[in-house]
Amino acid sequence: MRIYHKVKNEDTGKEEWLVLTSDDDVYVYWLIQVLRLVLGESPFYSTYGIPAVETIATNIYPDYYVALVRDQFSPYFASLTITRVTQERDPTYNVNILTNNGRQINQIIQGTTNNGQ
Repeated sequence: MRIYHKVKNEDTGKEEWLVLTSDDDVYVYWLIQVLRLVLGESPFYSTYGIPAVETIATNIYPDYYVALVRDQFSPYFASLTITRVTQERDPTYNVNILTNNGRQINQIIQGTTNNGQ
């Protein structure tokens, strides 16, 4: 399996493409992209994503949709925990992953709040 992921280089400020080929890395970045995706934004996977724009408008966190994402991705990891960061105004989640090869990943992910941008 292989996916491409664009990241910003902290040193140069330029965006670079990463090629991810290990299954665990593919699933981690796929999960990150889904958490940043607006619900219904993808023409192929309309059930993926969270309604972040509506969340800002109604001031109600999309915990139900995040639980659905967690349930969709939990079979790919030995352990997956997604918790809301309560200090943030925008939908922000702390993601703790234990991959199948034993690597621990702890990442804070902020959802998209500007129509996918």
